[in-house]
Amino acid sequence: MSISEIVSKSLSILSRRYFSFVLPFLVISLVEWLFSIFFRGFTPVRPVHPVLIGFAILGAFGSLFLTLFFDAISIGIVTQLAADEFLGKETSLKKSVNSALDVVVSLIVGIIIVSVIVIIGLILFIIPGIIFLVWFCLTPIVIVLEKRGATEAMSKSKELTKGSWFHVFGVLILIAIILLVASTIGNVISSLLAPVLPKPLSLLIEKIILSLINPVSGVILTALYFDLLARKRTTVVSPLPPAPYIEPKTEVKETQPITYRYCPYCGSPLPPGAKFCPRCGAAIE
Repeated sequence: MSISEIVSKSLSILSRRYFSFVLPFLVISLVEWLFSIFFRGFTPVRPVHPVLIGFAILGAFGSLFLTLFFDAISIGIVTQLAADEFLGKETSLKKSVNSALDVVVSLIVGIIIVSVIVIIGLILFIIPGIIFLVWFCLTPIVIVLEKRGATEAMSKSKELTKGSWFHVFGVLILIAIILLVASTIGNVISSLLAPVLPKPLSLLIEKIILSLINPVSGVILTALYFDLLARKRTTVVSPLPPAPYIEPKTEVKETQPITYRYCPYCGSPLPPGAKFCPRCGAAIE
């Protein structure tokens, strides 16, 4: 499929079950928003006591872990839903949640490893980071659909993208543009409502707007996964097995015995079935 066909297929899948795709992101955004409000109100602005400092550090790590956990769950749900729709299978939000929970640890580990590698690559003259991003962009998709570990999924993602680097890069650029536009719209609306609404509410509106568009990236990456999988299956042709040796059949013709009516030696007539000539005594073969 071309990039436009991948996007068209993804939007078609998204439109059929839009609420199911968006619901996990809305719930997760609400939970993250509530947690941020709770943490902001409960943590002192300047923790000077060691206990308060420890609490602030613990809260920061807790917030990071919850963010990773929720992101992994949402990616898993969207990937399973999109895959079922793509393959024409019966879709279920419950099935997708269970599928995401089964591999949530691998998803978290994979997200962390890929993020670290890409960040290091971006620091090293940017280009390596882009290459790593293209190689490993399908890692979460492979983890969910093939139930692989993080490192195995990274290897499979790299294998799938091999030979289609610019095709994958074009899809990632398109996803980045979509998310950038959605983020910009969310920021503009949030800034317009900032003088009217309290900051926490404007932040909630911004998160809701992002939640409405976030499933697009997961659905597009899932469609890209199936596209690359199909490309590999059509290009890698298994060699035909050698034809079995068939021994040629030789037709054996039965030779009819020669019957002589006259002796080949003296020319005398022979009686039927005679083995010797009655006149000269020669043996008749």
